[in-house]
Amino acid sequence: MGLIQCSLYAQNDSIDLIETIGPEVSIEGVLSASTILLTKSSDNSVSDPLLQHIGIQIQTQGGPYLRTALYRGQSARHMAILWEGVNIQNSFNGTYDLGLIPSILFSNSKWFDGGQSANVGTAAMSGALMLAYDNSQPLISAGLKYSDQGNRRINFRVHQKSGRLFQTLQANLLDNENAFRYQSRDTIAKRRNSDHDQLDLTYRASVQWSDSMRTNINYWYQDVERMLSPSTIASNLAYQEDRNHRFSIGHDWQWSPKLYWSTKLSYMNEYIGYMQPGIESLAESNIVNFNSKLKINGHVDHLIGVAMRYENGELVDTINPSFKSFFPERITSAVYYNGTVKIDKTTISLSLRQESIDDDVQIPIGQLALKFDQFDRLSYTLNVGRHYSYPGFNDLYWPTGGNPDLITEKSWQIEGGISIYGLIVKVYKINTSDKILWAPNEQAVWTPENVSSTESSGFEIKYNGKLNIRNNIGVTLTPMVNYNHTINSTEGVNKGNELLYNPKFKFQLRGVFQYKQISLSIDRSYTGRRFQTLDNKDKLDPYNLLSAELNYKWNKDQKYSAEIYLGARNIFDETFELVSFFPQPLRTIYIGVIFSI
Repeated sequence: MGLIQCSLYAQNDSIDLIETIGPEVSIEGVLSASTILLTKSSDNSVSDPLLQHIGIQIQTQGGPYLRTALYRGQSARHMAILWEGVNIQNSFNGTYDLGLIPSILFSNSKWFDGGQSANVGTAAMSGALMLAYDNSQPLISAGLKYSDQGNRRINFRVHQKSGRLFQTLQANLLDNENAFRYQSRDTIAKRRNSDHDQLDLTYRASVQWSDSMRTNINYWYQDVERMLSPSTIASNLAYQEDRNHRFSIGHDWQWSPKLYWSTKLSYMNEYIGYMQPGIESLAESNIVNFNSKLKINGHVDHLIGVAMRYENGELVDTINPSFKSFFPERITSAVYYNGTVKIDKTTISLSLRQESIDDDVQIPIGQLALKFDQFDRLSYTLNVGRHYSYPGFNDLYWPTGGNPDLITEKSWQIEGGISIYGLIVKVYKINTSDKILWAPNEQAVWTPENVSSTESSGFEIKYNGKLNIRNNIGVTLTPMVNYNHTINSTEGVNKGNELLYNPKFKFQLRGVFQYKQISLSIDRSYTGRRFQTLDNKDKLDPYNLLSAELNYKWNKDQKYSAEIYLGARNIFDETFELVSFFPQPLRTIYIGVIFSI
């Protein structure tokens, strides 16, 4: 997905530390995670590799920005995004723009499905995205990329080892015009005023005090300036500036082969400035997060932890006199537990979490996961869980309609799966209650209420097929099918109707053809119709997309390498929208090169 599959370094011959997020009973890998498949044919963010998960639908109001993810009929606010174990979802609206997370900085990120609230906390009702580094990359890397949308990218990575100190610095610079072609009635138009400039810097240092003790420091800085082009039926341009500082320091100590302790302190400052005619709003939040956990391995593996999160915010409008500024704050504390035991061929995992918000003690939640390995290539799984999501600051305190009496959204989920010879089938059911819904009241003022409930059910099918024709020739085929039926189960005129923008059917086929150092990857996908009104009278049409990439790698003496690639997206100029009146790009061509030492 990126020019360089960049990562930060961690020593391989010292203690092996695993960040436990969910039950280790997945049919697709460790910790209920499917490692994100990275491709370079991306818009530089994690949203594209998330599409490799067939159950995820990416929503966007333009080019490679303002992107959120819908999963199994749940909303964007129900997906946690974890950096260094801290949820970076916005404190005000409870979501995060996936278009701002460069995949090249987090090329080993993982997706955790089935909900993970018992371990992660709030906002993990549908799943959690853990941003993670790939520790297997070369010491020095640099890359360039250019697309015919006028988008340019430069990035590099440098690693240094000096005694017990390991350091890595990464940088990613975007200069994007996003001047893409799109269908406008009977003509081809070109998107204008969509400039996106972004700088990301990450620094990681690790001090290996001994074979059993290590201290880690992480810093991630973002500076983004972008024009938000209007829809095809609007005219007002908007400008937004995002500036984020994220810092964490942690200490890991392997006291014995069966006893491990970890503690981490994080601080985040996030700023958003938004301007359009008549509006100049500034939102800033500060978050301090502390997490400490003890892992005890034995016949039953125990993980016991405590967490505390303090967050405050400020939202002001400097030119609108009718907007009343507000300055919310919240303290969330938690105690959590995970126990895992393996009996013969069966693995059982139980997760529990108890939280309180300020002085309000919440209802305990939990998750039970089972896995049965009948033999090497046949296994069954079952996950049952209770999950939740807190109201955001806007929901509670918005000056013209916030509702301080909102309660937590809750859901029950059950998922069963089977994996047999590369074929993976999952079936699930989700019942959600007390969903937060913004709607006009009797005075025509928009305000949120806990009035909505939904029912979601469906299945996902995936097959991993690989054929080696000769030593230098290989073919990999991965077909995926997703069916999801999510309806409004609240009493009223819309009861039984499907939720907005949620496709009932999706299909994807990915093929990779390898010959020596040359590879050709082809992606074909189909997304079904999506309703765009609550009464289900208006809908967006289905669409088919075809993308391809040709890649050549060169290596010399296992020390130096170069890679060049040429790709195209939406090859057949398919006209489609993910959100009404925001057309998506027609065919886009890109080229890039990578150098590594």
